[in-house]
Order: sequence, then structure tokens, then C-alpha cells
Amino acid sequence: MWVKDRTAPRPLSKNENYITIGLKRLKKTFLDIRDYKDLIILLASFFFAYAGLSIVIAFAFIYGDQIIKWSSSTQILMFVITQFTAAAGAFLFGIIQDRWKAKPAFILTLVLWVVSVSLIYEVIEVTAFVNSVTGFALQEAHVFLVVGFIAGLGLGSTQSACRAMVGLFSPDTKAGEFFGLWSFTGRLSAIVGLMGLGLLQTLFGLQKAILVCLVFFLMSLVIVLFVNEERGKMIAREHAGE
Repeated sequence: MWVKDRTAPRPLSKNENYITIGLKRLKKTFLDIRDYKDLIILLASFFFAYAGLSIVIAFAFIYGDQIIKWSSSTQILMFVITQFTAAAGAFLFGIIQDRWKAKPAFILTLVLWVVSVSLIYEVIEVTAFVNSVTGFALQEAHVFLVVGFIAGLGLGSTQSACRAMVGLFSPDTKAGEFFGLWSFTGRLSAIVGLMGLGLLQTLFGLQKAILVCLVFFLMSLVIVLFVNEERGKMIAREHAGE
């Protein structure tokens, strides 16, 4: 409420309206981004990462209900765990990012997701293995909670690590445009991810369909390896002020 808008309004050009101006600026953004190779690669990686992330967010509790058969109390506990671990993960990976740079931090979050989704898919087998080794009598819901703890670390950190790189690869004069593309990429990938899972669930069932989430994270991991963080920052500096 106390933030002041200090910009001066500019009148519309003759024969222009907000739609035509918006389309022209969008076209210019797509033309300009061709000079930012590493940002394009990063957005492609984020597309698949967020497709997988959107599946986890939307279907984790459905998976727990249909496949794990957990109780309502366990469901509530999972919700609480993921909220705290998501906050802790964002903070922890912020420190890692400061020490290791943004790209390694982003890669680490993707590895975390690959491990988590693999454990989710094999949670019944993993539970049986742990019980046979330790002699415990754990239920699948207990192991699922542990996996939820691990996965929760990536809920906030994956997006924050990628967002940091978008900032590094964007000159100040184009930050709004490129962050807009980053946001649009996330929205589009969520649609693709959820529709893909829904189709596969209809064909193969939810447990097997969840593997598409693993594929998305693996594809994101492979693509981001081609990002050169130093080159991306150098290009952003070269275009500063344009």
C-alpha cells in the first residue's frame, strides 16, 4: 500500500492499442532471446523440471491415497512435513547456491527429485527390503513419509535455483521480459505434465504413470548440463543497457 509508482504514464502511439503493443513487444522478446543461448537452454530444462514438479504437487496425496492406502492422520502429517522441509530446502539450497553457484545447486535439486520419484514408485519394495534388513515392521505409509521429507526439500529449491539463474542471465533492461517467459514456461509445462500423466494413468494406472515424472526430471537434468553459467552471465553483461 505504501509502494509508490514513480513512472510517468506514456500516451499510446497513433493507431496503436494495448493488444497490438503487447503483441509487438512479445515478438521482440522472442527475437531478442535468440542472443541468449544459455537462457534458452535453461528454460528448456525448467520446462521438463516443472512438468515433473507439477505432477508431484498435484498427485502426491492422490498417490498416497490410492497406492499407499494411508490414513487421514498420515496424510495430515505428510502435509505438515512437506511445508517445513520445503522452507528448509529453499534456505539450504540458497546457501549451497552461494557456495557452489546456481547451476550445481539446480542440478542437485534435480538429482534429489530423481531419487525421490524412484523411491515413490518402488515404495512397496523398498519397505519390504528395509523390514527384511532391519527386522522392523514398517508400513508403506511410514516409508512414504520419509520420501516425502526428502522430496519436500526440492519443492521450493528447484524453482528458486532456476529463478536465480534466470536473473543472472538477464540484463537489467530485459529482466521483466525474461522472467515473464520463465513464468510462462512454468504454466505451459504444468499443462503438459498433468495432461501427460492423466493420459498415462488412464492407460496404465497411477503407479506406472508416475514414471513419466521421473522421465521429466531426467530430461531436465540432461538438458541443464549444456548450460554454461559463466557464458550466460557474460552475455547478460554484454547486453546491459540495451
